[in-house]
Amino acid sequence: MIKSNQDTLIFIVLMMIAFVIRLITIDSNCFAHDELATMEYARRGYLNLWSEFQTNDEPFTPYYYMFIKLMTESFTNPRLAARLPSLVAGMISLVYLFKLSRVWLSQWQASIILFLAVLSPTHIFYSQEARPYIFLYLFTLLVMYKTQSISNEKSKLSITNTTKLTIFLFLLVHSHYFGLFFALFNFILIVIFNKYLVKSYIIALTITLLSYAPWFTKTLGHFFYSPFNTWLPNIGIFESMSSIYGFYFSGRYQFFPSFLTFLFLSLSLIAIIRYIRKKDKVGMLLTLWLYIPTLLLLIKSEITHPSFHKRYLIISMPAAQIAFIHFFNTFKIKRLKEFSIFIFILITLITSYSYPNAILAEKDCKAPPTNPSPSVL
Repeated sequence: MIKSNQDTLIFIVLMMIAFVIRLITIDSNCFAHDELATMEYARRGYLNLWSEFQTNDEPFTPYYYMFIKLMTESFTNPRLAARLPSLVAGMISLVYLFKLSRVWLSQWQASIILFLAVLSPTHIFYSQEARPYIFLYLFTLLVMYKTQSISNEKSKLSITNTTKLTIFLFLLVHSHYFGLFFALFNFILIVIFNKYLVKSYIIALTITLLSYAPWFTKTLGHFFYSPFNTWLPNIGIFESMSSIYGFYFSGRYQFFPSFLTFLFLSLSLIAIIRYIRKKDKVGMLLTLWLYIPTLLLLIKSEITHPSFHKRYLIISMPAAQIAFIHFFNTFKIKRLKEFSIFIFILITLITSYSYPNAILAEKDCKAPPTNPSPSVL
């Protein structure tokens, strides 16, 4: 993964910075509303959790909450114990973001992508929250990294690869129900770009879907239960696209994020044309990874919820951070890549600076709800 002492040092320093940023405030803020729901579930018995998540109408599996219950029972500080798994998952996800970047790009470019993720307000927030969303980010990366690394080896159907894919898909789908859509979507990518992996993926996906069978119809019902009464002007497209690229802002439709989103959307259209003309498979794969989850949200009327997109577009964030660097990597104009990366880093630093006020303001010290609604999950 890392070839030289200098590269090793850069990687270690970036990971240390990421760890410090995510750790220093992890226990200094009260629980947000959704975290209170997590803690309420963690107080229940294991059998009660299993029974409740089997019988209610929500599409969630109980494994995350069972794990949080185990953590809070093992540590004297329940707040730190509940958030610590997210910190660990966030740090591991940075490693695999770097490794996946190295599959497609150079060592230096992978380091830039890692740096962007280290300072990403979205990634920092979910690495500190007692919720399963950072696990969705991590297992999305694991599934994509495994399929791409197997593709590069061009290995045929094997028990080892199928087993690993099964484990990663199981973790993805059971971390949060939206992982199911990415697991199915990733099958489309494999059919298009890695046909020799189809058999292994079908076996792994079939086993995963069987394990998820009790919640499958609930997931479809939860996703499509409300009328299709939402259209483009009402869905907060600027917020959604800003979230994809890892930005967080404290207001809606501010000029700065709207301008950035317009810029990124324009660059994306240019990129798609360039990828088609140059038959760039990596670029097309990244573009699909970016926009298919967004299209799923466009057909779901609940996207009008102010924070809805923040939860589910997290599976597109790794693609966004890699895609931006890959796009400028396709140009041959001298110094254009270096200049564009500098601007992107500068924008990331500016937006990261406003992170505490924009995000931590959501935290409060309210008492845990006595009967939390699974809809907040």
